[in-house]
Amino acid sequence: MLISAFCVAQNVGIGTNFPNEKLHIDSGNIRIGNVALFAPADAHYLKIGDGNFITIGEEVGDDKLTFRAKDFSFMPPVSSSYSGYVGIGTVAPTSQLEIVNDLSSNANTSGLRLTKTGFFGDPSISWNLFTQWDGIFGGGNLYFANGGTNKSKISGIDGSYITLSDSNAKKEITGLSGTNILAQIKMLRPVKYLMKSEAPGSLFHFGFIAQDVEKIYPQVVSNGNGMKMMNYSGLIPIAIEGIKEQQQQIEILQKENADLKVRLERLEKLLLKN
Repeated sequence: MLISAFCVAQNVGIGTNFPNEKLHIDSGNIRIGNVALFAPADAHYLKIGDGNFITIGEEVGDDKLTFRAKDFSFMPPVSSSYSGYVGIGTVAPTSQLEIVNDLSSNANTSGLRLTKTGFFGDPSISWNLFTQWDGIFGGGNLYFANGGTNKSKISGIDGSYITLSDSNAKKEITGLSGTNILAQIKMLRPVKYLMKSEAPGSLFHFGFIAQDVEKIYPQVVSNGNGMKMMNYSGLIPIAIEGIKEQQQQIEILQKENADLKVRLERLEKLLLKN
């Protein structure tokens, strides 16, 4: 083992006679504590503890930094002169966590990816959240992508939520006419309510009970961790078709009233002649 000290600069070298840092380790790794090593020869790492808790390093020479820990917390310095901000893709973060997209804004690789690994037949699921500039009329938007496809976005202009509705992404398209929508709408029961977590005296919310709606439109109700959830926007096409159906009924009644008015006017004229 070669350990040397360069007295002028007070640098310490391990594996080198010419250290150029306070501690210079050449062609080796750092182990702190009792570490059991079963890593490839070209892996580079820093291990603290018994190797099961903290590992920082490059695995199998792939030029990718891996950080492994049982739990990880990032705490900013105590001094108020440091922000403690974390940046990914930037050396000058401006918030607690800032992720800067690459220029491509790719739905598969950009921004933040949340992944659930497949297990026992369940497929792997990944969502990407990233920002993208859509021109002066589209603005800077926050996109939500799944499976490499942009599923929805939040408008950077007015904050509206916009979902995928392209005909190229749909199949078996049919209209809702002739399905007696009005009768179904009349079965819906709008309610006002408080969530159980809210304090008495809170402002009431307006909506529906998912179990009630499921009996009529199961397409807009789903399960989420044991609780029923509703796609309220899915009721918009139903409401519009209901308005159209009602308008047809109104127009029929208007025509019948107009015909009755003409007949009454004719009858009045006959009566006046007699």
